Amino acid sequence: MLIAEISNCHFGNYKKSKDLVKAAFDHGADLVKAQAFLPIDLVMGSKPLKFYKEVSLTPRQYKSLINYANKIKKDSFFYSIFSPELQYLREHTQFHKISAWQTANMSQDWLYKHADDNTFISINQNLLLQSDNLDYKADLNSDIYHYPDIRRGKIMYATDYMQAPQWSFIIDLRIKYWQNIGLSDHSRGIDNSLKAIEEYNVTTIEKHFTLVRDSSYRDSILALSKGELEKLAKRLGK
Repeated sequence: MLIAEISNCHFGNYKKSKDLVKAAFDHGADLVKAQAFLPIDLVMGSKPLKFYKEVSLTPRQYKSLINYANKIKKDSFFYSIFSPELQYLREHTQFHKISAWQTANMSQDWLYKHADDNTFISINQNLLLQSDNLDYKADLNSDIYHYPDIRRGKIMYATDYMQAPQWSFIIDLRIKYWQNIGLSDHSRGIDNSLKAIEEYNVTTIEKHFTLVRDSSYRDSILALSKGELEKLAKRLGK
């Protein structure tokens, strides 16, 4: 399974968001994911608040984008949702996403409530180590964490930005959760995704996707082009 993450590579332009969705499907994505948020709620963002104000869509546009995607490929579009006021969007998509930041920082009860069998749940070991979440750390100063108790959902190893995966962590997660682990690959290009497929039997890959690279936005810098997405899709047997 190949998931194309369009993130905020539309830069707040609704027409561009539709162009990204269509291009991702046209070039081999099984599922397409975006981000839905109200700027004030994006406290974990890597950019200043001004940036998120500029790139966010309106609640109505977030809902309309689901309808647009469903016309191309039904039940194949979903969001990472970062605002409580937008959680209603989950009712209109078959799949859902819990980000690595949410996994590390939200409560265990929150995970139980928001995870179902169609939820992709990202885990990043460094975010767990840095978290102040006492559900996973007995001591805030400790360098030891407990894995979240995840009873439902599809586990994705989210790599650090611009870094190759720590391959042993895929094996650790596989042993812990007794399932095939997906890879949310934040490195550049497709080489690490191909290695995950060929050497670690990973069957679900998530990669950022863009139509135009913008050097001011890291999600755009590491995103695949149409040709790269298509090449990766072919290696996954699409």
